[in-house]
Amino acid sequence: MEKKEIEEKQKEFFAALQELCEVWSKYPAVIKQRSVREVFEKGVYLWGVAKYNGQKTKFAYVSHDVQEGTHLHYEHVVPVNFFLSYFKDNIQQMSFERFSEIISENCEVCGVSDDAEKKLKIYRDTMPAGWQFGGNKWQRYVECGIEVKDSEGKTVKID
Repeated sequence: MEKKEIEEKQKEFFAALQELCEVWSKYPAVIKQRSVREVFEKGVYLWGVAKYNGQKTKFAYVSHDVQEGTHLHYEHVVPVNFFLSYFKDNIQQMSFERFSEIISENCEVCGVSDDAEKKLKIYRDTMPAGWQFGGNKWQRYVECGIEVKDSEGKTVKID
């Protein structure tokens, strides 16, 4: 996909998500969060395509205790349900540019060990109290004492 085509698809997705969130907030008993989550996860893939120039990538980040052969869990750095709660209440008055900025800066996946995944369960659907977009996206990892390394094995400064 070319850059212009990706951006057009991103804008289409944003408009569709705005409509979906509007219906979801009016009829929460009819539109389940799980359904919105599935749409969201498929759509934000477009930002990953743009960020990595369409290349399939391994995890950009893993918990520090991950070694060769470790069973990995896919863990969003900022939980998807946190995004969804925020967008449900705010997407109608949000510009595409702001939406794109939030996704680009905060929608990362980290491969974590079984132990790290257990520690993160206290923040399964949320971020630490008071956290807002623009803050340290790694804050729940910091709170849980989880160190992170990049795909080359170098420690990432997350605090």
